[in-house]
Amino acid sequence: MKLSQMMRVLFQVNNAKQYNSLIHFLQKMPWLGKKIPNRWYRANDVKVVMMILKGLLIPVDLFGKSIIYIFFCLGSGFVLKELLPKFLDLEKASADHYSLTLMIIFSVLFATIFEMKWVEKSDVESSQAIRIFKILPRNYLLAREVMAFGRGLIARSVVFGVYFVTLGMPFWYGLTFALLLSGFRIGVKVMGIPFYVWNHEKADKLITRGQIIGVFVVLGLGGALVFLGEQFSPQIFMGLPAGLIGLVMWSFSYHYLKNHPQINQLTRSLLTHAALKESATAVENIETAAMEVKDKDFEIDHQKVIRDDLTGVAYLNTIFMQRLGKHLKREIKWRLIIIGGIGALILIVKTFFESNKQVITDDTFFWQSLFVTVVIGYLLYVGESYVKFCFYHLDRPLLKYHYYRRKDVILATFLERFKSYLRHNFPIFLLLSVIYCLIYMAFFDWKISGLLMIIVGQILSVTFFSLYFLYFYFLLQPFNDGMKLKSKVYNILTGIIYYAGYQIIRLANHMTFPILMGILLGIAIFLIAGFFAVLRFAPKTFKLRS
Repeated sequence: MKLSQMMRVLFQVNNAKQYNSLIHFLQKMPWLGKKIPNRWYRANDVKVVMMILKGLLIPVDLFGKSIIYIFFCLGSGFVLKELLPKFLDLEKASADHYSLTLMIIFSVLFATIFEMKWVEKSDVESSQAIRIFKILPRNYLLAREVMAFGRGLIARSVVFGVYFVTLGMPFWYGLTFALLLSGFRIGVKVMGIPFYVWNHEKADKLITRGQIIGVFVVLGLGGALVFLGEQFSPQIFMGLPAGLIGLVMWSFSYHYLKNHPQINQLTRSLLTHAALKESATAVENIETAAMEVKDKDFEIDHQKVIRDDLTGVAYLNTIFMQRLGKHLKREIKWRLIIIGGIGALILIVKTFFESNKQVITDDTFFWQSLFVTVVIGYLLYVGESYVKFCFYHLDRPLLKYHYYRRKDVILATFLERFKSYLRHNFPIFLLLSVIYCLIYMAFFDWKISGLLMIIVGQILSVTFFSLYFLYFYFLLQPFNDGMKLKSKVYNILTGIIYYAGYQIIRLANHMTFPILMGILLGIAIFLIAGFFAVLRFAPKTFKLRS
């Protein structure tokens, strides 16, 4: 089948899917749905209706997403312009500048990360085309890329071009920016093909990890670009050189995809029935799938001697950490890599765009950012994920036996888990403290007292977000055997932590020393009271829910 014929078939299939989806949506509407019969799905019965709907769907599908995206960036730019001066002591940037910066962050950085896989193992449409309709994978992939290139070029060139004209920029900037985006997206796909040639199973996992790391890196880099304001120029991604770079990348990547000798074999090896079934199962059992550990991740060393003085729960936890500690340490390692990468990027961007004028002129932002760093410890420190992992692999099977529900065993388990939590989070605490101190010294007129406050804030964050989940896990034990949450109280208390974090950020504008000491005292009281509450009530409440 020729490329033009393949594109025509894909275009017709896409139109039919959109038409059927629209009819299904209309049938679900309260009043109108009863008036639309099922025969409308058959085009021959309602040719006029179908022609009208398809005529409306084509321009909406082509330009609609780009128009919505522009309005989203424009609205977000106005929000940043209004909110940032209230929290940051920065030189004001225009809403238009913020909207252009957001376009770079979302279109160039985020979108490129999400396009890293040239074929998804769970892609039902591609699997049907290649395995059921026996379309040659190379022809299918080439036709798909050409159609994506054409649609993207038309939609983005027109919509982005019109928007750029309203900002006083040339209309053809829309074309060059669209070329750059198309080149980046196919280029990053092609870069991953050699990994699949090496080992397609490991390559898929490596690219998935790269996407996860990339999201955090882009968040840090994007925050730095927004923070720089007018010092960053988004126009460097929209000029003629950017368009030429994108065109060269797209042409080279298309040629590489067209002439790669193993592309058919690789695509078929990825799009298997087993892969689709595995993806569907993972979606249905997402909670347990996230906790699964493969046999190769178990680390059993028969030569390693366990201390003779360990007995009971301490001995059991030592064996557990010896065999599954590799999996837990890997999670810590990736968090350290992500945190270190984001911190390094922020410092590099600051150095690259260094200027003589001071970015922050007073300490107001310091108090605000200090409490933000405390609150985001929820995402950075190992807390709830560690609770779930230990429950699924250790507590869940043991709680079925009466011996492990005894008071002395439960309390011993809690004390061992208490020490283990703090020990596993210590490397993250150390790295965050160093990075926050370096960022503080780079962006602020720093003082020794400020450095000490950062360290105190991280001590507060690591203890609170580690032990908060540990305390309520032993007091409520919210999970059943299938990892489903069965405790409404646990959900409510988890929601309180988000609300408290929001209130702390609001309180940062009026932060004083007495308020700060009151917060620290409250956290200390919570940690002490929670510890004794677990010792008192956990033997009665720590059980497997049905």
